[in-house]
Amino acid sequence: MEQYIPIGRIKAFVYSPRSVYLQSIYDEFDGRISDTQSRVKGVIKHETIDKGTYSTSKNILTGVSVYSDQYSIMGKIDVYDRAKGYLIERKTKVRKEVSIFDGYVVQLYAQYFCLKEAGEEVKKIFIYSMEDNKKYEIPIPDKKEVERFEQVLDSMRSAYQENLKKNNAISEVYAPLSW
Repeated sequence: MEQYIPIGRIKAFVYSPRSVYLQSIYDEFDGRISDTQSRVKGVIKHETIDKGTYSTSKNILTGVSVYSDQYSIMGKIDVYDRAKGYLIERKTKVRKEVSIFDGYVVQLYAQYFCLKEAGEEVKKIFIYSMEDNKKYEIPIPDKKEVERFEQVLDSMRSAYQENLKKNNAISEVYAPLSW
């Protein structure tokens, strides 16, 4: 059975494949070890989504768990406006003048595919920068973007399999020494 990839890890993998590995190690001990000031700030700003207090409108879904069997991914969406068909990923600060970080786009695509598979009609997708109150529209993925998205997932799975093989080899060496 294939494991589902958490959507947040996809974004981290695009940033740096090694960061996914390090994040999993830190999370084993105490998630606060890897918390930077900007990450803590983002978590605080994200509380209304996580607690479901962002909106009382029945058309606004927040913090809803989503998954895709087709891609074997799972995670949560920030905001989905069912009436407008808008999917919105909230970030603390987006620096558009530099360019929107590719990991944000891939993360949004993952959420988009999950919602589409669930039968939702997603018409537009956005990244929202909370600090400066700006919303950036991201094009709905075309064939080229779908292929790129699938390549990222394939790369993640390949890296996972390689690490698994390495760890099994190490375990076999030390197995006689374990109790």
